[in-house]
This record gives sequence, C-alpha cells and structure tokens, in this order.
Amino acid sequence: MSKSLIKNGVAIFLILNVFLSMSSFAQTDIVGEWKTNDIIGYTDVAEYSLTKVKEANYGRRLTFKLDGIFFCDAPVQCLNDCFVFTSGTYTQVDNDHIHLIVKDAHILGLNCGMKQIKKEGIVKDLGIFYIYKEGDSIRLIPSNGVLDDNKKVSQVRSETIKTKTI
Repeated sequence: MSKSLIKNGVAIFLILNVFLSMSSFAQTDIVGEWKTNDIIGYTDVAEYSLTKVKEANYGRRLTFKLDGIFFCDAPVQCLNDCFVFTSGTYTQVDNDHIHLIVKDAHILGLNCGMKQIKKEGIVKDLGIFYIYKEGDSIRLIPSNGVLDDNKKVSQVRSETIKTKTI
C-alpha cells in the first residue's frame, strides 16, 4: 500500500509541476521592454499598442519586470514641455489577460502647471486588458474578462485599422 501512495504522490507532484511551470512560462511572454505611443495610465486611449524592443529605443517605452512591476516613461529632451512617468503593478491573469494598476506617477517640466496635471488623476486601477498578439506587437484592449468577447472586439478593431490605412 505504501508503494502505491508513493507512486500516486510522485504522479501528483509531476502533474502539479507541469501546471505550475506553464503559468510561469505565460508570465514571461510579456516581460521585457516595449515601444509605445502612450504613457500607461496617463494617456486616455481605447487601447495600448506595444512593439517589442529589439534595439535601442529613444521614444516612449513600457517595461514589464519579472517581479510584477511595470514602468512607463519617455525621454526628457527639454524641460519646456511636460513629461509624465508612471509605474505600478501588473498581474498576468492568464495567457490572454493582464491586470494593470498604476501605483505612482512623476510629473516633470515647466508646462505641467499650465496643463493642470494631477498625480491623483493618474494613479488608479486600470482594470483587465485583453492581450491581442500580432507578431512582435501586442495590443492591450480593455476587457470584460470573457475571451470570446475580446476576440470579437479585437477582430473588429483590426479591420477598422486596416481600412483606415488603405
């Protein structure tokens, strides 16, 4: 009887190990540096478009770290403008969804007072986003958490983007 318990224990251990390694593999899919047009949490957009950085990036960037922290910044070229940098936490809910929370924002520049940018308006729970993959790029689309709904929305948006570029 003890041999069957040991065999069952080993089988359960192997099965759990496979499932746990799958979730950690999914986590690394988004980790790294991405080019973006928008500062996460600051720019009011319908979705965030990200392209994986393969060489030096001198524009806006979003970095997802392995420890569940993200930060988004832009190069400061001149203090005559206003620059916003955000950072926060992310949780990859599953292979197709990510939850973003902006925990901090830094505002820098001489024109920030004129734009009346307040940190309190930027720091917030952004909610869950659907991760729509397109080669080396992804789009983070606000999600209701239902995968089939997300796929329909992303297809409609892709068709809309294609027709605008034609």
